[in-house]
Amino acid sequence: MTRRSLGFIFLGLGLASLAGGLLLFFSGIFTLDQSLNPVARITSPGEVPVTIDEAGVYTLWSDKKVQAGASSLEFWEMVPIGMSFSLIRVSDRKEFPARLAERSPATVSTPDRQSFAIGTFEPDMGGPYLLKAADSLGKNQEFSLTKGRLTRNITQFGLHLILTCLLGFFGVVLLALGLVFLLLKRNASPLAPPAA
Repeated sequence: MTRRSLGFIFLGLGLASLAGGLLLFFSGIFTLDQSLNPVARITSPGEVPVTIDEAGVYTLWSDKKVQAGASSLEFWEMVPIGMSFSLIRVSDRKEFPARLAERSPATVSTPDRQSFAIGTFEPDMGGPYLLKAADSLGKNQEFSLTKGRLTRNITQFGLHLILTCLLGFFGVVLLALGLVFLLLKRNASPLAPPAA
């Protein structure tokens, strides 16, 4: 194998490594974004239609503060005791009750909302659903539903970030090796001594 072809192989591997790192980084950002942007919002008591993309975990949040245009709406700090939530599949009316959180809840603060997690739903397939919230003791309360678990998605993003850094490092090293092999010229062979 020639030095030139070896240089092209290293260049190709380096570019592939950098592209893989960027892909991992952006997929981590996308997964994290899903944990922050609601797929549905509901004001209790009531129900709203929601489209579930795929089976899995969906987190229910109690929104303490919601930005609606230029105005900011504030709600209770606590969820009323005995309040219930359910996710109902439209096709067969199968109900998925919320699994309420028992530990200290995760919190999230974005420019348009401040929320704390109160539970999760685990629908077993994608499709159209209804998200229902029971009466909250006669007071309106705002809730939102996001895809995935925030803590798990943050962990996955951290792993994606580490792998991105490793792939980026190896990509730069391989690119440098490829350039070295391509740019270095072969040493000129010494001239034969003149015949006596």
